[in-house]
Order: sequence, then structure tokens, then C-alpha cells
Amino acid sequence: MKKNALLFTALLFILNSFSQVKNEYDSLEKYSYYIDGANFSSTQIHAYSGTGFFVRHKKKLFFITALHVLIGCMGSKDTCGLGIKNPLHPKLMNIYLTNESYKENKFITIDVSVIKDTAKCPSTPITPDIFSYEVQNSNADTIYSIEKFLHKKLPRKIKEIIIFGFPGSEKDSTNWFLMKKASHILIGEYIFYNYYKFRACGGKMAVDSQDYIIKNNTIDVTKLSGYSGSPVFIKNARKKNWVLIGMFISTIENEKLIFLKPDFIFKAIYKNQ
Repeated sequence: MKKNALLFTALLFILNSFSQVKNEYDSLEKYSYYIDGANFSSTQIHAYSGTGFFVRHKKKLFFITALHVLIGCMGSKDTCGLGIKNPLHPKLMNIYLTNESYKENKFITIDVSVIKDTAKCPSTPITPDIFSYEVQNSNADTIYSIEKFLHKKLPRKIKEIIIFGFPGSEKDSTNWFLMKKASHILIGEYIFYNYYKFRACGGKMAVDSQDYIIKNNTIDVTKLSGYSGSPVFIKNARKKNWVLIGMFISTIENEKLIFLKPDFIFKAIYKNQ
């Protein structure tokens, strides 16, 4: 009887521990917001999406995402890594403020036609891949923002990394688009690069100092579509708190993830003021 009681207690402890970890991860989900837009033709819908987040700074609210999400960059077409723009990319993109269906969602619309025609596709890691947009909206008080996770320096001892993003949408029975719940990528083991050497245009070696590079061999990089613009959190191993280490941009060399450093997030905000 005593053994059974001990076994039950152990199982209860494990379940409670698992629940606490799950709730800890889930508490970060609310800081990621879905963004999408669509072009409608006579035969099909051309939909494009990504992820972003909000930052409050000096009593103002800013939406942050990767620039290539808004202007429709399709990747490199020459040795210098310069991307080209998709002509079907929409002129309007919506930031959704809830996880409900599109029929009920509150959203903020961004007219990207101005920047779409003038901005150049960012050439990571030469040009920061980021867009900052000041939000003036009646629902601003209910928006979750990430400034409390910002710190001047990274923790000395770090643990797992987590990214919450939106890998896409799907249709319901009435053919309306549904926004999937934010999915997360948990990275437990990795190699962390504060600076990363790369071969620049012309074949010369250069150093990327604007991004953190994470090497991990277990992530299926083909399933990261839609995560661009997501906030990236890292666990402080000593204080057990989460710290924002940047924004997910894309991948390189099939196994490395690019996170734009927080300093460049604030530079984008300052530029927008």
C-alpha cells in the first residue's frame, strides 16, 4: 500500500511538473501575432503570411516583423544575395489581434503598397531584415508587447530557445480561412554564434554582427515557413526567466537559424519616430 502511495505521489509530481513547463511555454504564445494578405484572381487566392510582435516604447506602440514578409521577397537571384519581389504579393496586410476565425477577428491593416514599390529586398546578413510600424488603434490597450523581456545583455548561462509563430492558415467547411493556433519550436541543444563569418559578394569573407546564428541539426527547416518575424526567447539558466534574444528571419546552410539582434529592433523603431 505504501509503495502504491509513493508511486502515485511520484506520478502526480511528474504530471504537475509537465503542466508547469507546458504553461510556461504557453505563456509566451500570446506575444506572437499573425499577419497575412491575399490577392484574388478569377481562379484562385494567392495568400501570403508571416508572424510579428509588438513593442511599447516611449508611450508608443510598434508592430515589428521581417521586411521580406511585407514586400514579398522570393529569395536570391544573384551572387550578391539580392532578392526579387513577387508581383502577386498583396498591397494590404492584416495583423490579427485574436486567434479566432477570420469572420470574427479584429485586425489592423497595413498599406504596404508604399514600401512594396520602393524598398529593396534585404540581403541578410548585410541589410537588417526588419520593418517597424507605429500602431494607432482603439484596441491597443489589449495588445501584448514584449518590452519586459528585453535586457541589455544576454544571460551568462542560457538554456533552451523557443519560437512561437504561425506556419500558415487553412479553410473551414464554409471556405473561410482559419488562422491556426501559434505553433512553437523548442530548441534544447544548439551551437550559438554571436558573430558569424560568411562569404560576401565578390567572394570575400565578412562578419555578420547584426544577427545571432543558431546551429541545430534536429529542426526540419522546410517547416519554418510562416515563422519569419517571430519573437525568439531564450531561458536564463540561473534566474529561470525568459529573455528576448531577437526576431527569427530565416535559415542559412540548411541547418542554421538567423535571429536579428534586439539592438536592430530598436534602431528600426527610432528610424520610424
